[in-house]
Amino acid sequence: MTGDGPRITGVDGGAGGIRVVVDDVQMLGVLCRGVGADLDELGVAGALAGAGLAVDATAVLAPATALAAAAALQRSVIGPFSPLVVVGGARVVGNALVTAASGYDLAEVANTALWDARDAAGVVLAVEGVVRDPVGTTRSVGEAYLTEALRAGEPLSPGEAADRWASEHAGELEHRINGAAALAAPVVAADRLAQGEEVLGEHAELSPVAVVAHAAAPLWIDGEPVLAAAGPVSVGPAPGRTADVVRGLAETNAREDGTIAVRRITSRQDGTDRQAVLVDIPGTDAWSLPGEETDQVRDLGGNVGLMGGDATAYARGVEAAVVAAGVPKDVPIALAGHSQGGMAAVVAADRLRSQGYRVTHVLAVASPIANLRQPRGVTTLALDGDRDVVTKLDGRANGDRARRVTVRFDSGLAGTGPNHDLRTYARAADEVDELAATDPSLARVVSEMRAVGVLTEDGAAASMETTHVRITADRRW
Repeated sequence: MTGDGPRITGVDGGAGGIRVVVDDVQMLGVLCRGVGADLDELGVAGALAGAGLAVDATAVLAPATALAAAAALQRSVIGPFSPLVVVGGARVVGNALVTAASGYDLAEVANTALWDARDAAGVVLAVEGVVRDPVGTTRSVGEAYLTEALRAGEPLSPGEAADRWASEHAGELEHRINGAAALAAPVVAADRLAQGEEVLGEHAELSPVAVVAHAAAPLWIDGEPVLAAAGPVSVGPAPGRTADVVRGLAETNAREDGTIAVRRITSRQDGTDRQAVLVDIPGTDAWSLPGEETDQVRDLGGNVGLMGGDATAYARGVEAAVVAAGVPKDVPIALAGHSQGGMAAVVAADRLRSQGYRVTHVLAVASPIANLRQPRGVTTLALDGDRDVVTKLDGRANGDRARRVTVRFDSGLAGTGPNHDLRTYARAADEVDELAATDPSLARVVSEMRAVGVLTEDGAAASMETTHVRITADRRW
């Protein structure tokens, strides 16, 4: 990459990740054990032993032939390639492979527990340091302010300096967020269990942040989604690259609060027309306080609910918009979401799949989705800025998953706003498209999106029909 634009710092998961190798080892182990069981069930070894007895019984008729046949059967029964050896070997190898794969999973669980414990200890030590030495802490804050002002080359307000510091230390904040949640989660979980309530939302995986978020979500009234048409249907060019998808998402984001786009893509391949659907799902519009009853469906409460794994009004609204659009269940669907929209996309994908819809891909842009369950049969491509604090709010990285590919990049920008902006992510997506030519994980995702028609080939005859839908929240319970 040249210039001062975003710089890709890593690609995790997918075809080039460790998780795929572990899954393949697990599958190979199960297959080996199955081969051993099948051979054992067929009783091949017993049949060969019976044949040996039959040969012995006919030895008086043809001694030379019987002797040769007996020797051959003996090699078949007790030789290195005999069924007895193959059955035993297949089972031993199979058990070893399954054990190795399980050992990786156990190590991953242990590493996660150590991550949480270390982060919790870090928060405790940081608080202790503030209490023990408030003067030193004040001095450190002042030095941090001066550092940011010098970097900016101009005077900064305390808020501006803090904003710039946050983007520079986004990774550190991720640890602090996880540590604070790790300290609170056991207490929160115990209280929820004592009240007979679920500890997690149905779409979350167990993590400290998800536990705390799920418990905090009821502070906001979620409501029911209400759908309305938001302008006439428009026709335009279909996306050919992931960067086109991100820029289209930015266009939808610029529309009225709560607006999403349902895009029907028609392309021609091998002489036949094919259909695909792409849904734009923008991010947060309002930072509502607990108890506020506006009609804003993309509010702060929606963020908290989704982070806890809840199917919020926004996620259910996206699901309802796809159903209302009359999308056939066999048509490939991709959901592209920014920030809160990326979380809503993952949840909506899971819900649509459960209804039989063919959701194939999620593009999660600047979204904290690490603690959300990966929908079965769906591949997620996540774009995460190293300096984007929003992507760190889930307290941990997305990790190495077979069907979730995460591209990390350094924008080179200062401030939380520029680092979370869709224009920054569009430039990063340009780099993703370039890297897809050589990176196995990205190559697989992009080729799959082309194969189902969500992305179109260069020069292919293709068009896209876009319908905008506005989702609001009815909170009159």
